[in-house]
Amino acid sequence: MKLDYDKDYTKTFHSPGIEPWISGFLKSKGSLGKVLDVGCGLGFSALLLKLYLGNVEYLVGVDTSPEKINKARGLNLYDELYVADIQDFNHESKFDTLIALEVLHGLPVSVLARIESLVKKGVS
Repeated sequence: MKLDYDKDYTKTFHSPGIEPWISGFLKSKGSLGKVLDVGCGLGFSALLLKLYLGNVEYLVGVDTSPEKINKARGLNLYDELYVADIQDFNHESKFDTLIALEVLHGLPVSVLARIESLVKKGVS
C-alpha cells in the first residue's frame, strides 16, 4: 500500500509524542531569533513556532517539494519560503536557530555539515 504523505502523515510518519518535549525545549530558550526550518514540508513546524511558542523573530522555510512549499505558503506564517535542496541552499545571512524535524534520519555527514554551516557559531 502506497501512503499519501499529506493525508497519512500524522498516522504513519509523524512522531506525535515528540512535540511536548520539543515545545518545552524551544520555549526554554527564550527568543529563537531568525529561524531556518529545514524540510519545512507542509508547515507543521511553523504552526508550533509562530502560533504556539511565539518566540520567533523571523522564519524561513526550505523544502525540495514545490507542492509542499505552496501549501506551507498558504499558512501565511513563514517570512520566506524556498524550494531548494539544503545542500544548494544559500541565504544572505546566518540563522540563530535551525529546526530540522523528522528530516535528518539517513542523511550523510556531508549534508549534516552543510546544514550546520547555516547557523551562527556560538549560538546555544
